[in-house]
Amino acid sequence: ESLENDEVTRLVSLVIEQFGYGELSQSSKQFDVEVPLFDYMKKSFYKTASLLAAACRASAVLTGPSREVCDVMYSYGFYLGVAFQIADDILDFVGSDEEMGKPRGQDLREGLLTAPVILCITGNADLGIGPSPHANELRRLVNSRFSGGPTDLERAVALVWEDGGVDKAYLLADKMANKALEALMLAAPQDSDARRSLAGLTRWAVRRTS
Repeated sequence: ESLENDEVTRLVSLVIEQFGYGELSQSSKQFDVEVPLFDYMKKSFYKTASLLAAACRASAVLTGPSREVCDVMYSYGFYLGVAFQIADDILDFVGSDEEMGKPRGQDLREGLLTAPVILCITGNADLGIGPSPHANELRRLVNSRFSGGPTDLERAVALVWEDGGVDKAYLLADKMANKALEALMLAAPQDSDARRSLAGLTRWAVRRTS
């Protein structure tokens, strides 16, 4: 039991460290139109997925399955957390002000480039996505820090929609969610209420509206 508690303590300490790194990484990339999708994914892990991954592993550690199952549950939480964060960033473009508690496009206003924007500007070869038709205009607006005021921001949000940035980001979120489901099936090969609940949670994480 002492060894199990030690591992959980280490996981909690690691999450705190990674969350701090994620916040610093995010602030250092504001208005950076060259930020790679890989860096965005790392930030998503540090800010959100590391907590879910650690929670899933800690739950497994404390209930006593094999180390292999603990490792797979960490993978499940990792992919679930990344999918959740991508979906959260999509809501900055699709959620209403009332649902989100902040104006639409607020992340973009602050220079936080998320999956819908990055996939429009640079695309991603692994997803078979190239830069969007209006990539240069979107890049210019971000580089200007929306110096033209609200009109510039509204144009940038419209370009993300027009060029399919939201759909592209959902494609990425679905890919991460499917990886989470694959890990879940490895950890719990037998059908059960618990597995069905976690599978439902995974699907909800991507398609939630708030």
